Amino acid sequence: MATVTSEIQIVSNPTVTVPELGKVKGVQFNNGTSQYVGIPFAEIPGRFRLSRLLTTPLSKVEGEFDATKLGPYSHQPSRSFPIPAADRPWFEFPEASELECLNINISVPDTKANKDLLPVMVYIHGGAYAYGTGVSPMYDGMTLSTLSAKKDQPTIVITFNYRLGLPGFLASRDLLEYRQSLGEDGVGNYGIWDQVIALRWVNRYIESFGGDINRITVFGQSAGSQSVHLHTLRNEPLFSSAIMQSGLSPLCGIFSIEEYDIVYEKVLKHLNIDTHQPSYDRVKALINVPIEDLTRAMDAVFNVSCVTLPLTDDLVLLAGKSIPAASDFAQPEKTVLSDFCPRLLIGNVRNESIIWDDEWSHYSASGLINFIHEFIGNKTQSQRILDLYNIDKTLSQRQTYDVIEKIATDGLFLVISDQFITKTGPEIELYTYFFDQACGFNNSPWKGYAHHSYDNVFVWGTLSPELDEARLKLSKEISIAWISFANGQAPWNEFHQNQQYRIFDSDNNQEKYRTREQDAARGYSTWKALQVEGLFETVRRLGEELCLKRQNLLN
Repeated sequence: MATVTSEIQIVSNPTVTVPELGKVKGVQFNNGTSQYVGIPFAEIPGRFRLSRLLTTPLSKVEGEFDATKLGPYSHQPSRSFPIPAADRPWFEFPEASELECLNINISVPDTKANKDLLPVMVYIHGGAYAYGTGVSPMYDGMTLSTLSAKKDQPTIVITFNYRLGLPGFLASRDLLEYRQSLGEDGVGNYGIWDQVIALRWVNRYIESFGGDINRITVFGQSAGSQSVHLHTLRNEPLFSSAIMQSGLSPLCGIFSIEEYDIVYEKVLKHLNIDTHQPSYDRVKALINVPIEDLTRAMDAVFNVSCVTLPLTDDLVLLAGKSIPAASDFAQPEKTVLSDFCPRLLIGNVRNESIIWDDEWSHYSASGLINFIHEFIGNKTQSQRILDLYNIDKTLSQRQTYDVIEKIATDGLFLVISDQFITKTGPEIELYTYFFDQACGFNNSPWKGYAHHSYDNVFVWGTLSPELDEARLKLSKEISIAWISFANGQAPWNEFHQNQQYRIFDSDNNQEKYRTREQDAARGYSTWKALQVEGLFETVRRLGEELCLKRQNLLN
C-alpha cells in the first residue's frame, strides 16, 4: 500500500453533472481514482446560526464548478501533534474561513466501466471539537479509495469540514434567546448540525458520483466517533452502517445550558465585553468579535493543553431526549443504535488518554495520592480506587505516569465502551477490536505506546512510506477490514458468535483474537468492580479532571 507521491499525476479533469447543483469538475489521477474537492454543501447565515443545505447551482455563472481546489476549514487554535504530515503535493492547503468552511471532498475509485452504484464511506474527523479538518493530508481519501478498487471492492470515500471551537459549540441562555428570536430551536452543537447537513447532502447528491445511498457507512475517530454515536441515536436514517474509533457520546463532555453559561461569561470577560448590558447586546457584541480573537480566547478560557468543547444537552439535538451521559450506559435502551443502523464496528486503542499527559505528567506517586483523596472527598472511596489500581507511595515516576494514563483511559473510554458492547443485543451485527500497536515514530514522545489517533495512520494508509514492514502489513489489514465492512462483508468474526475482540498489534500478531478471559490483563476485573461498587462515575470524573480540568473551567 506504500505510495510514492511523486508517482501520482493528474491526467484529466472529469466532470459530473449533479441535479440542482450543475456541472462539477474534478481531477483524475494516473491510478484511476478521481477526486472532487472543496464542494460547498451548506451556507452559514451567521455566527451561532444553523447551517442550511445548499440545493442551488454551485457555479455563480453559467458553467461548471471547479472542484479541483480544497475548500476552507474552520478556524482553530494552534496545536502540534506528533504524527508526521502526509505528503500531498497535488493540492495546495487552503485557508481558514468562519462562514465558508462547510465543504465536502469526494474520492471515486476506478470502476473499470462497472455501472453498479458503489458503497460510500463518510468520515467525520476528530480533534476534541476544537482542532482538525477534513482536508488534512492524513485523511485524503485517494489511498483508501484506490485500495478498494484493487481489492475488487470499489468504494467512494468522503471527508468534510464542520464548524469547530466556540463558533461551533458555544452555548448560553443569551444565545438560546437570540436563536429563538430568529426562529431557530436549541443552542450549541452547531458543528454537529453541520455534520447532519453534510450527511443529508450525501444522501441527496452522491448518486451522481456513482454512490449507493442504501450503502452508506459513516465512520469517525475520537470526537468524530462521538459524533457518529450521536447520529446513530437520531431518528434520521442517513446511513446504514457505522464505525466508531475511540469515542462514544460522553467523550468530550456534555454540559447543561447553565454550565455553558459559566464558560460564556468567561469568554465575554476575556474579550472585554460588558456583561451587564442587555442579553441581545451581549450577543451582538460577541458576534462582532473578529474570528481570530474568538479563536485565541479558547486557549485562555479553557486553560489546558488540548482545548475540548463539550456538547450541549439542549433536548433538541436528539429530538426531546438527553444526550446519553456515562451513567446511562448501564441502561442500554438509552445508548443503542437506531433500527436504521443494524451494523457496527467499534473499538479503542490501548493508551487513549496519553495525549493529555501535559496536564498530569508532573505528578509524583505521593502527589497523585493526595490529589485523588482531595478530589474525591470520600476517604473510603478514594482508598478503594487507589487499591484497585495498585497505587501507593513506592511507585516510580514512570509507574505513576502509566497508572494515571490507565485511570483516565478507563474512565473516559474503555469502561463506557465495554458497557456499550456487552449490552448491545444480537440484533446488531457487531465487530469489536482493540488497537494495541505501539507507536514507532522516533520523534514522538509517545513512542512505545498505542496512543490516541495513532490508529488513523493505519486506517488511511497515507503515511505508509513512514512505516516499517510489519506496521505496513498491519495497516493494509486494517484498511481492507474497514473497506470490507463498508461493502457489507464481515471484516472478522462477529462479536456475538464467540465474544472475541480483534487485536491489532504487529508485535504480537499470533493472537489476533481474544476473549475477555484471554485478555484479562486489559483490566476487565477492575472495570467490573468499578461498576458493581458504584465507583465508575467517580473514576470518570477523576479522569476528566486530570485531563481536561473541568473544575477550573466551571469555577
